[in-house]
Amino acid sequence: MFKPLSKIYLVILFLLITVFSHAQNNNIIISDSLTEKAEKYNFDRAKIKKFKFGEYRVIKAKGNWISSTSHATYKTYEENIDRNKFSFILINNSLDSAKVKALFTKISQYRKSGGFLLQALTGIESSNYEGLNNSSSFAATIVTTKDQKITWNLLMKETPDKDGKYHIQGSLSNGVQTIYIAQIGFGKVIVIKKRFVTQSPVRYEFIEHEQSLSALRIDWDFSTSLWFKPYLEPNLKLILAAAMTSITQTEFGFRFD
Repeated sequence: MFKPLSKIYLVILFLLITVFSHAQNNNIIISDSLTEKAEKYNFDRAKIKKFKFGEYRVIKAKGNWISSTSHATYKTYEENIDRNKFSFILINNSLDSAKVKALFTKISQYRKSGGFLLQALTGIESSNYEGLNNSSSFAATIVTTKDQKITWNLLMKETPDKDGKYHIQGSLSNGVQTIYIAQIGFGKVIVIKKRFVTQSPVRYEFIEHEQSLSALRIDWDFSTSLWFKPYLEPNLKLILAAAMTSITQTEFGFRFD
């Protein structure tokens, strides 16, 4: 079962502070060796129950469902919080498995103008909504059959840079070992109706000791590819595969620079 939401938020707050302070000091670009020598798997986006790539496949999946919603009105703005849960089990050819339980949280803040008073004064029905700050976070636990006493925590969150542009960063940690997750863009030119528009597919890099262990790339047609560093320990590789699979089931799997 999922831990109480309050406990999850406390864990997220503590670990994300550590993650982001580290990530801001390590602007790591993917090494060519990962793309040249890595094990690479491609698959098209499908329902989680049908996910299959390389030696891995998903079983016993329970898709996204809304676990709770809440609304709050403050002095200068209103806020909606939506929480979605999902779970699945990822197995490999050796029948080792990773059980994933996940929670995706989206916070939307907005300001409403017009409404009843304007209607009373003018007779015109009018309500305008001005979007303010929006943010999302993702928390998941991963436990494998190889070591059921150890829980890996996957945490991701949007953070703004100095220009106000949001980037997604996070970590995958068991309390002793920590792998940092960075969103890295890839430049790409797409022709749309004879106009050249520069776009970038989304890519998440899993980094430990300044070396890339794996990467997840999602293109504009939602075709997805995963890379693994050669000769990874099988259980760690399974954990990384489970983490990347879970990201594809969240809004973070549909974000582009």
